[in-house]
Amino acid sequence: SSCQKPLFLCEYSHAMGNGPGDLEKYWKQIYANDCFFGGCVWEFADHTVNAGTKDAPRYLYGGDFGEKIHEANFCMDGLVYPDRCIHSGLLEYRQILSPVIVKDFDKETGRLTLKSRRYFISLSDVELYYTVERDGVTVSDGRVDSLDIAPLSEKIYTLALPESISCGNVYLTLYFRENERKEWAEAHSTIYTAQLLLHEEEAKIPVQKTEGVLALTEEKSALCISDGKTEYRLSKRTGFLSAIKASGKELLASPLDFSLWRAPTDNDRIVRKEWEKHGYDRMKTDCRDVLVTAADESKIIVESHIRIGADAQPLFANLTLTYTFEKGQGVLLSSRLSLKDEPPFTLPRVGLSFLMPEGFEYLSYFGKGPVESYEDKKLASLVSLYKTTVSEHFEHYLKPQENMAHAGTLWASLTDGNGDGILLLSTADTPTFSFNASHYTALDLTHTAHDFELSPRKETVVNIDYKQAGIGSNSCGPALAKEFSLLEKEYAYSFRLLPTKKA
Repeated sequence: SSCQKPLFLCEYSHAMGNGPGDLEKYWKQIYANDCFFGGCVWEFADHTVNAGTKDAPRYLYGGDFGEKIHEANFCMDGLVYPDRCIHSGLLEYRQILSPVIVKDFDKETGRLTLKSRRYFISLSDVELYYTVERDGVTVSDGRVDSLDIAPLSEKIYTLALPESISCGNVYLTLYFRENERKEWAEAHSTIYTAQLLLHEEEAKIPVQKTEGVLALTEEKSALCISDGKTEYRLSKRTGFLSAIKASGKELLASPLDFSLWRAPTDNDRIVRKEWEKHGYDRMKTDCRDVLVTAADESKIIVESHIRIGADAQPLFANLTLTYTFEKGQGVLLSSRLSLKDEPPFTLPRVGLSFLMPEGFEYLSYFGKGPVESYEDKKLASLVSLYKTTVSEHFEHYLKPQENMAHAGTLWASLTDGNGDGILLLSTADTPTFSFNASHYTALDLTHTAHDFELSPRKETVVNIDYKQAGIGSNSCGPALAKEFSLLEKEYAYSFRLLPTKKA
């Protein structure tokens, strides 16, 4: 060892619920310093009592049996559920402990340099399967049957790549798998994944066919913008879009609203006290004015100036929302949030939320998935095109909390069975965003003690965020690192909201 003195670091990452976050930072130190110890994950399995049945479990924790002295849900702190189904945190941990890593890659020649982390045996029992995807669709693939790399050694492989990778969002995804059955895994089980960007483009706006001209009508309480068969209603009282009707179908079940609160994760249990003390869970908006700054047959621009605060609290922030309605391109929504003071602790999230009516159940997105991803918890996620349902797109942590957000999203759509719905698009100013969609609001999850007590709403709850704070390990580990926190005084981001109809 190059260290002059032994070093023991007792900090560790906590796996409670949605966690752990920031594992990579721990392990970079461990791999770089032989005398470093830490980053331990507590622990393997959730400990609880099933008061229900195998098919309809009712997992209970501290305090559910009338005892006065207990640790609440602090016994449910594992990387697997009580039935040994895995948390997404275990997939994150698998990435960190991989026996092989990518050292270098040349996309012009396809030369891939791999290094073994093993100390004693070769990687001959590991195979490499790889795919090249353009906008989420596989265009080529290949396989190396055995990585015969000696311990702590490197080897170069040349991958067969498509001739043209200069259009679309193109990713090379590497799947390292067992090439034989082991006692703990079937043959071809994945042990590590890596993804390399080959070509990148902005999300393209699918311009919709419209009839007539873009028109603005002013009513006593609202501004009404018409774009052919699509009608937008912007409330003068709130400053937010309150209705979107496309081809006679209403797409909103609630107005858009400012979103700051997230259902606290187990690792938020300390900072949560500050969030609640400052009213983050009960923020209200106060619209000062709504101004039309430009209007013609191709573009209408409206600005809303909104104050944000909580009862019995000082003014929290000022929010300026700029709506740019463009013919056939929906509405570009630009948000500028100016906090009164720099936050002394991380904000939970910065974004907007809204509800869609019953039936908008089908979710597609191009971004990191299919498991949840956050600023410090996204190693197990791969950029691709994913299709699921809102009901399936939910992680049932035993104590309900924030889950299944996707950092690094280029676009997402929510539609009904006919393919009608809303498309959310990133912009040049904000190349990616974070989103999640479920049948629960953040407050629904916050105020429900057990997963089996959750009652799903018929509506679809949509959150689109500039960012969410990282997950961290502060249930009893260190506070969330600044690089994964939301500590700025000013935030500016944009996204495009486009009603969409199946062709």
